Amino acid sequence: LCFAIAGLPVVAACAGPTPGGAPPGTDACRSASVVSVPPHRDRFGVRLGVLDDLNGDGVPEIAVADPCTETDCVAGLVRVVSLNDRDELFAIRIEGEAGRVIALAPLENCDGDGVRDLAIGLPNCDPEHGGGRVRIVSGSSGSEIRTIRLGPESGEASSMASFGAALAAIRAPTESPPARLATFDMGRREHVREFRGRVTLVDLGGSPAWSLEGAERGEALGRSLDAVGDADGDGWGDVVVRNRAGRVLLLSGRTGAALFDAVLPWSGSTYDSAALLPDIDGDAIPELVVGSCPQEDDSGTFGSITCYSWSRGTELWSVDGSIAFGWGLGAALEVVGDLDGDDVSDVAVTAMFEGRLHLLSGRDGSCIDRSERHGIWFGAVLESIGDIDSDGIEDLVVGNALDAPRALSVPGTLYVWRSSRPGEVRAVCSRRDLER
Repeated sequence: LCFAIAGLPVVAACAGPTPGGAPPGTDACRSASVVSVPPHRDRFGVRLGVLDDLNGDGVPEIAVADPCTETDCVAGLVRVVSLNDRDELFAIRIEGEAGRVIALAPLENCDGDGVRDLAIGLPNCDPEHGGGRVRIVSGSSGSEIRTIRLGPESGEASSMASFGAALAAIRAPTESPPARLATFDMGRREHVREFRGRVTLVDLGGSPAWSLEGAERGEALGRSLDAVGDADGDGWGDVVVRNRAGRVLLLSGRTGAALFDAVLPWSGSTYDSAALLPDIDGDAIPELVVGSCPQEDDSGTFGSITCYSWSRGTELWSVDGSIAFGWGLGAALEVVGDLDGDDVSDVAVTAMFEGRLHLLSGRDGSCIDRSERHGIWFGAVLESIGDIDSDGIEDLVVGNALDAPRALSVPGTLYVWRSSRPGEVRAVCSRRDLER
């Protein structure tokens, strides 16, 4: 696999021929001093990563996945953009089939320059020679810091090809290295479409700390991963893991032990989300908020969001998607500050196919406010960008990655929600802006 950074020397680390990549007689490790954008259907913003403020405007820069979706994949991109300037600071080009699926996970500073860095998961990197890769790159320049792969002893090549399809950065205590990565691969496979799934925690040198494989055929454990911060108070960040059957596991980032295990009342959820909510039941332990959104409404639900007291194993409140909320509730969520003055943090959650952002009470799930309607796929991803309007409440960046012809807004657009204007979500940067 190779990638090139606009305006910077090419960083090349090829582990073998790139499937579907360069034609015969050419080098799959192609140089590119200027990133050219391959033509493809727009999925700009399907994955986001929040980096540090690189240009000094008081707003963090955003790493945006812009994967290739054409039959003959030429390349995908990871673009680092300024929300204020609608400008691209630099871009990383992912050659060949590796550009189809790009996972992102921001990391604490790895290279000593004081700037947050970025993990890029590339599951289709090199399936014939040991599977996918995770690239750690500088958050200030995009240059490569290191590459993580799992060795042949970790599984067959066909299963390891999926390594890196999902990522979650797990904050470690103060010892070095400062972070770990929870990663997904297919695990054992009984059939081409029936794999157990596996979650592995690796350090940034690639050494596994623990691993958990699905127990059932076709379970796909780990297909969705969410880093949620320290739930159990041991100083380590923890991770929420899903499978196809609706199972939700809160795992200790330190040991991989299950802290909480629940099964949602439906299966087949495609878009999942989770976050910790400050304690509301008086046990001094944060609650777990889980969103789950099916891609098609053959499960009898429009999606849902549920708040659990994970320490007690009880449900505190739940909101099911309905006509009032719209199809796709729970695709992405973030815990923000107290919007309604009840001294409890509240929850922002998207109804993706309705194209709305809803603001729910953290105390009981009741609706506080909602945004105007935007396009289909609005809110497939939602990330906190800190308090950029200085009102004491987190602000958010929202991705609208188009993959549907009925979308009502500009395809491939990033929006910003500011808590000072809770009913408004403003478009700030689109793929078209970057190509002017």
